[in-house]
Amino acid sequence: MRSLTRLAGTALAALSVASCDNAVEAGRPGTAAGGPAGPRYSVGATSTVVVTCPAKMQTSQAAPCVAYGRDANGFYTSSTVTTWASTNTTYGTVTSGGVVTAGSPGTATIQATIGGVTGAANITVRTSTDPTVTLTGSLVVQANTQCTWTADGGGGTGPYTYSYSVTSPATGSQVGDSWVGQTTATFNLTATATDIDGRKGSHVYLITVVPSTFC
Repeated sequence: MRSLTRLAGTALAALSVASCDNAVEAGRPGTAAGGPAGPRYSVGATSTVVVTCPAKMQTSQAAPCVAYGRDANGFYTSSTVTTWASTNTTYGTVTSGGVVTAGSPGTATIQATIGGVTGAANITVRTSTDPTVTLTGSLVVQANTQCTWTADGGGGTGPYTYSYSVTSPATGSQVGDSWVGQTTATFNLTATATDIDGRKGSHVYLITVVPSTFC
């Protein structure tokens, strides 16, 4: 009799677990709609909305955003967005399907509303052009005289870092954003600016050495 009772209790427990799983799974939205696959879904009300967009975009670039809801216990509820919106359409616009198009360089907040609850994600728009570099300082120097040139960046997305290289027989060293050089013969000085997205722009300057001109 005890064996029969234990068996009945085991069956009842299995039935309870199955019923609980079915209750949690009920109303589960299809993952094709944008909700993440794997975790259990809930039939509870949406309390928060998670929005995922590309963190960085270049001007005129288009990319999709994804949004899904969570209930108070952290379970996923729905991925059906009723409204997409952008807080600044100068920097980014968004379609009713969640596709964002980057505008002018700047930051926009993309919002998605599910079940009356709104979530948001920021996108930062960068210029799509590579940086340029301009050298400031005299390009005509006196032999055996130490002179300083300073590089200034443009285009791309600042701030910039700078690097320099010279042809022999020139010698010199980098000090901050400046190149300090000394030479006895005409040479090429290459200045390179690197922006915060890793894009580079270089320019080669001919430094002419003469006997009586000071930098």
